[in-house]
Amino acid sequence: MAAIDDWIQDLKNGRYSADPQNLISDIDVAIAALLQIQSGLNPTVPQAANTVFAGPGAGAPALAAFRALVALDIPAILNAFGMAAGAAITPDQLAGLVGTTAVNNANAGSVGEFLETVVISSGQIPLTTTIPINVCSLILTPGDWDVTGASTTVPSGGTVTAAFVGGLNTVANTLPALERLQYETVSGAGINGSVTAPRRRFVVAANTTVSMVVQANFSVSGLSAVGFINARRVR
Repeated sequence: MAAIDDWIQDLKNGRYSADPQNLISDIDVAIAALLQIQSGLNPTVPQAANTVFAGPGAGAPALAAFRALVALDIPAILNAFGMAAGAAITPDQLAGLVGTTAVNNANAGSVGEFLETVVISSGQIPLTTTIPINVCSLILTPGDWDVTGASTTVPSGGTVTAAFVGGLNTVANTLPALERLQYETVSGAGINGSVTAPRRRFVVAANTTVSMVVQANFSVSGLSAVGFINARRVR
């Protein structure tokens, strides 16, 4: 385009009145420039996938042409849609972000990732009266997680359970603080006790083990526990 602009300006300034040969020479240059532009814009010429019509991906300004996307193009695209790094993404208030409709699981590390450990009757954990113990555990990878858990006692014979308590903790075989506990009073021989740990947020910077910890006060015979713990990555 610069050659064409120069040619028009020279024409206005009377450069060609003294030497018409200059006009012929510059017209050739202008035509060549036009042909270059036309070939780059020709809609009948197939273009490879992920090809864009743009200026250079880096360096000094130059004529636009069809070229492949490069890494430096991506921030510009994100900026154009208000999605630059560090910027908030504001979806439509009604449509929001569309969730999956398939029976599948979010990838590890993605929002929505789900983890779960279950201890069933065949693997029930023996309890010792008044001693806290992990019923089940899982490992949280770095991130922001919501964790829940539950446990039920399995009494042997005429076992009498006076109380059953449980909660989530990152310290093995240790009950969490009082405000994090779920407590149940059990009366009668051979009666199951159940506790559900209140949902709790864990924000971790390194792999961290979280456990469903329980403690029972019982007498006469044996007592075991089953249960589960699960976690959802929320961000």
